[in-house]
Amino acid sequence: MRTRALILSFVIATALWRFTRPVSPGPLSEVAPAPSNPPAYLPARPFEAKASAQAVATATPAAVGSRGLTWEGLQAKYGKGLRAEFGKGGRLASLRGVPGGVPGSADFSPDDPDEVIRRAREILVDARQLLGLQDSLPVEISATKTNPASAQVFFQEHSEGLQLAPQGKIVVDLGPKGELVGLDSDYVPDVRPAKAAVLAAEEAVRRALAALPEPLRQAKVEGGARLIWLAGRDARLAYEFFVEGRQVVVDAENGRILWLRDRRES
Repeated sequence: MRTRALILSFVIATALWRFTRPVSPGPLSEVAPAPSNPPAYLPARPFEAKASAQAVATATPAAVGSRGLTWEGLQAKYGKGLRAEFGKGGRLASLRGVPGGVPGSADFSPDDPDEVIRRAREILVDARQLLGLQDSLPVEISATKTNPASAQVFFQEHSEGLQLAPQGKIVVDLGPKGELVGLDSDYVPDVRPAKAAVLAAEEAVRRALAALPEPLRQAKVEGGARLIWLAGRDARLAYEFFVEGRQVVVDAENGRILWLRDRRES
């Protein structure tokens, strides 16, 4: 019995010594590396800042490729308070926003022409489908108005490098933070090609003066730019002149007066 007790004591002491002795960690190369792909329940980049709410909202609307946003997408991006009127062919004719709508970039300034133009172009790209914009009939900036409280950008439709008139205008109104305040459009998406000019510019000037009252027929004639005058879907190549505040548009094919207006009364 005594011998058994001694053997049992020796076994217990040996076991206790093995579990309590210090263990060397070994060289660093033997330490197992952390897994390159953490488990799904762990963030891949725990210290990465989350995207701002504005960035998330910007990416949310349902886009229709290069055709722009749907009406729901436009509201999601520029404000649920947007109100629209649709005209001929279901095309967007006007938009009205509400105070405090979705702002533009953080550094937007309504008296900075570059920022104003960038914001207006962004809106047109997004509203492309609703406006019915066509690649063959692009719009170009014709004027901008800026001040510390608001801004306006005027776009004009073109065909074959010439400006269209009297339709084809798009005006974008922006608030102090770049929010979409208003948009008006009479863009024409289905213009028939204009015929080639046969009337010389000098003859067009003579026709323009002949259409004015006698006292103005010796006045200085300004302008003379060629444009495409729209009468419904028909496109007429024309010359545009200004005489003492009167606007005269002469058909470049047959010399007929297409438009005569005293702009001083408008």
